[in-house]
Amino acid sequence: MSDSAKTEFSADFVQKMEAVGIDVALTTRILENYNAGKYDHFEPIAVKDIPKVDGKRIVDVTGDVTLTVPLSEAQASLDALGAQVDLATLGVVDGASVSFDNAALVRLGVHLYEVLAFGVLNGGSASSYVDRSKNVGFNETLYHICESQFESLQQVSSGKPKGVTPAFINLDGSHGPSFLELKMRGVLIEAMKAQMVSGNRSKALFPMFQMTSVYNNQEVLEAYEEYREREIIAPLMTETGLQITDFATGVQPML
Repeated sequence: MSDSAKTEFSADFVQKMEAVGIDVALTTRILENYNAGKYDHFEPIAVKDIPKVDGKRIVDVTGDVTLTVPLSEAQASLDALGAQVDLATLGVVDGASVSFDNAALVRLGVHLYEVLAFGVLNGGSASSYVDRSKNVGFNETLYHICESQFESLQQVSSGKPKGVTPAFINLDGSHGPSFLELKMRGVLIEAMKAQMVSGNRSKALFPMFQMTSVYNNQEVLEAYEEYREREIIAPLMTETGLQITDFATGVQPML
């Protein structure tokens, strides 16, 4: 911490900030830079326009579609990504061009899984998700129809990381899997598709990373330990060999 920060904050105040997980040194540095005008040159981000469906960079794939692109350019783009994909084996080559139908585009997408990662932002809590006033404000009539279900979710979700709270309620009233369990299951299913398409069951897929906070990191890690044994997760982990609950984690301090 800088000398100026030591004189600005009392020892008691610094102790209180540290007790709730605030990174005092980082917070002070940001404030000092702000007061010194070091951020004044940054312009607010503004949306200038929305890209149009031009059939080249953005393609409408509603219904049957045939996409034709220069073979050499498309192959060079894939090679630059490090994807081991031979476009000539996926599409139909005609001279210097290659064409893809819907099925070929899907296969191409699955082949690209090998150069993708899976990231999750777990820093936030479910406070607003289960906030009664916000849910009533969205549609009061609908809220009262489903009030008992909302209250049930509120009891198990309030104050917890949103990702580990139930994503839905089953027909029998029990709580369904969490948002993160469903995401993990979806990734495992896609990993299985990629292994089937490539024929390589040992290929490493989807390096996983996440951001948690000083408030919820331990709770998230404990939830992952439980997910390893869940019926919708465990068999797929065994089938793919993908340890979906092992994340590289960055813990975000409070400011």
